[in-house]
Amino acid sequence: MAQQKNIWTVIFVIIVLVVVAGGIYWWQTTSKDQESFDTLEVSQNFETYSNTDLGYEIQYPLTWEISLDGDAQTVFANKDNPSEEIGIRISKKLYPDKDIWEWAEASNWPMTDNPRGYFEEITVDGITALKDPEINTVHVVKGNKYYMIENGIGMERNVVDSTLYYQIVETFKFIN
Repeated sequence: MAQQKNIWTVIFVIIVLVVVAGGIYWWQTTSKDQESFDTLEVSQNFETYSNTDLGYEIQYPLTWEISLDGDAQTVFANKDNPSEEIGIRISKKLYPDKDIWEWAEASNWPMTDNPRGYFEEITVDGITALKDPEINTVHVVKGNKYYMIENGIGMERNVVDSTLYYQIVETFKFIN
């Protein structure tokens, strides 16, 4: 009888250890995917770009260069690999009296019936912004301007390592 009790105790301890180990593994793997912008540190090898006309500044790696594409788009590209680029597009807000969630619902972009189930809410310079989880694009509205920070330009998406992309996004600040 005592031997049978010991077997059940051992089985119980093994089950508890498996559950605890599984929980730790789950927590570590999911917490890596949900890295906060606040925990990313910007390297000292970054330079600051300011655009007072469009009302923002952002830091980017020293090995990158800037080009202006019209009045409302700035492109940051890796000098060593020009296909690695991040674009910032600014346009007049189409729905001037709406917050970012109301904008997403009214604009029907991306084509989804439920923007709240699609976008991930993040913060950019203290303002609620929306992250597109599929193409690593961040949408933020301030005043009468809509800012889209793209990982890649046009049809080429996710061309920059996502950790570096979000390090750069984390440095985005509104000025004026």
